[in-house]
Amino acid sequence: MEDYFINLALISGQPSVILFDRGCVDPKAYMDDETFQTVMDETGHNLVYLRDKRYDAVLHLITAADGAEKFYTSENNAARYENVEQAIETDRRTVRAWTGHQRHIIIDNSG
Repeated sequence: MEDYFINLALISGQPSVILFDRGCVDPKAYMDDETFQTVMDETGHNLVYLRDKRYDAVLHLITAADGAEKFYTSENNAARYENVEQAIETDRRTVRAWTGHQRHIIIDNSG
């Protein structure tokens, strides 16, 4: 789906900014390294390209579960299944998955 939107922007002939909510490297936080590598192999991708070359920047918003717990709830998100501790751990794995990207910007929730 990302490729579709990238191509759409290219053929529009207009300056474009594309924002994705989640990127191709995010699933790494939800599986072990061996499984992620299997996915990369089966799809013909590699982590270094997807992490370091596909995206111009990566903006990571720290989960509310880590520092703004009173705002972390599943009441407004039926897909959210993690408790606070699980959400923090998954968030930290996501940060690690993107570590290495030259424009990996982490935005905390302190303000």
